[in-house]
Amino acid sequence: MTVRPDCALLWQEAMDHLEAQRFPEAEGCCRRLIACAPEQPLSYAMLSRLSRLRGLARATSLFAFEACKRMRGSPWHDHLLVGEFLRKAGETQLAREVLSLIDPHDGVDRDGLAKLARHFEALGDQPRARYCNDLAGSLPRRSRIVKVPAHT
Repeated sequence: MTVRPDCALLWQEAMDHLEAQRFPEAEGCCRRLIACAPEQPLSYAMLSRLSRLRGLARATSLFAFEACKRMRGSPWHDHLLVGEFLRKAGETQLAREVLSLIDPHDGVDRDGLAKLARHFEALGDQPRARYCNDLAGSLPRRSRIVKVPAHT
């Protein structure tokens, strides 16, 4: 994931709280992250997931939308993480849109393609899941597809 270096420890703390199901603490970390780096989409996506767990439908949608607004220029692994948070928050259309922005031919490694396939499968998009799985299967371990720029 891509988090500003000055916020990386706080993001890790938020992830640790989320995994340990300490949701209020995770939410507090996310709110501090937003104060530190409001342009980063990851904390908004986590807040969307946390809002869903609390039954706050409006907040879930709001934070999901805020995460999506900040995705432009984010690396593929951030798209995977935000897509997962949005899917788990019940924001399946937004998750599909975020994941569809990943170009599987542009630097995504084999494990990333396999994860992308699992996300598409969970979203019910079998053609994209199959395509990503086939692409992942065509790569040797620890390699990735690198897009070659066209000559002009």
